[in-house]
Amino acid sequence: MTAGNGGRGLTAGRRVPMYEQAAAQLEAEIRSGRLGADERLMSERALAERLNVSRITIRRALAHLASKDLVRSSVRTGWFAGPVSEGSDVLLSFSDMGRKRGFKVTSQVLHCRSREATLAEAEELGVAPGSRVCDLARIRCFDGVPIAETQAIVPDYVAPGLAGHDFGVQSLYDVLRAEYRVLPARGKFAIQAAACEPAPAKHLDLRPGDPVLIFQQTGYDQLGRAFELARTVYRADRYLFRGTLVAVSEDDPVVEPSG
Repeated sequence: MTAGNGGRGLTAGRRVPMYEQAAAQLEAEIRSGRLGADERLMSERALAERLNVSRITIRRALAHLASKDLVRSSVRTGWFAGPVSEGSDVLLSFSDMGRKRGFKVTSQVLHCRSREATLAEAEELGVAPGSRVCDLARIRCFDGVPIAETQAIVPDYVAPGLAGHDFGVQSLYDVLRAEYRVLPARGKFAIQAAACEPAPAKHLDLRPGDPVLIFQQTGYDQLGRAFELARTVYRADRYLFRGTLVAVSEDDPVVEPSG
């Protein structure tokens, strides 16, 4: 998959080398989300034809992007867009995800308050026990349909005064990026199937005990700081988790799944 540019080639008369122009165009597509993480790029030949440059130029452009960890290569299957480590939308918020799919994203705030971090939260966020955090809980909808109940815990030192924003109309990630220069860069997460508890069941139009998916994530910003602890309860019938698996060679170590 790739986003087209109407078939226009690059400008040979510019002083910027052609491979850098090609790299910049591909980087813009990756950072905009048009080429998502782990999404395969067109072949080198197809990219060269599309940008009206030589395959040598394309190879140099891809090597340049690889040095920035924006793409990676596989001998058997070609080039893939890699996870962007800074300033990108690859680490998608709920609002980012909905907008990318063309949905109208709405939220009902259950609470938004400043409080002290619990011992477990402080340890995961790398702050002192008792440090102030913003605790934000919302019901999230696509086109008016309840999809999930979310809770985000953000340390005050990263975003002081965050609890004063209206997250019924604002996106948390939009506010963090625009007002606090916190750029979500990567996250570690776990997904668990569970029976829905009574409180989220009420908010998601479910019955207690109905199946849900619980997504827990620690997000890190461009400086490597843990900026968010997130817990999302998804309706199992309205959320589909997709990923990409890449076969390893016989010489590569095999990682066994843990329980």
